[in-house]
Amino acid sequence: GTSGVLMAMAGCATAPAVPRRELLLLRGGLVVTQDPVLKTFRGDVLVDNGRIAALGPTLSAPAAEVVDCSNRIVMPGFIETHRHTWQSCLRHLGGNWSAAQYFAFNFFKFGVAFRPEDVYAANLMGRLAALDGGITTLVDWSHIMNSPAHADAAVQALRDAGGRSVFAMGWPQAPDPSRWIRN
Repeated sequence: GTSGVLMAMAGCATAPAVPRRELLLLRGGLVVTQDPVLKTFRGDVLVDNGRIAALGPTLSAPAAEVVDCSNRIVMPGFIETHRHTWQSCLRHLGGNWSAAQYFAFNFFKFGVAFRPEDVYAANLMGRLAALDGGITTLVDWSHIMNSPAHADAAVQALRDAGGRSVFAMGWPQAPDPSRWIRN
């Protein structure tokens, strides 16, 4: 329920505590909306159980936990529709690789060696990094299905990280991944 609130807190030198109540008042932020009438304004956002309940220059909600957003931008979370979250720990290895090299290394060298606990760690790290960047909704194109335990680990990491995630299960890396590439 609080992952959307993370956008208001991203970029803090010292991150404030994550709000714990179901009723939150994001106070005094620069609110960026998609509403053609409201547009952008300085004010408050009331969030009730993960959903925006009210917007306005000065809202009153005595029962709400107040989050000071006076030096923050409050905006809808970003949506990413294509991420291979299991590759988070491999992300910058092949900036100059060709497509053939990408498949050969990421899939057929590294991917086949991933254990379920490696998939969990990579997915958790990748999903948390996405949240830190303001991506509150993510489609994880997960093609590291070496076993059912790999799929379970990927899903568990997405759940443990929070946010809204779609697990899009792909092809397995084993037992014979070479069938997916042509030289």
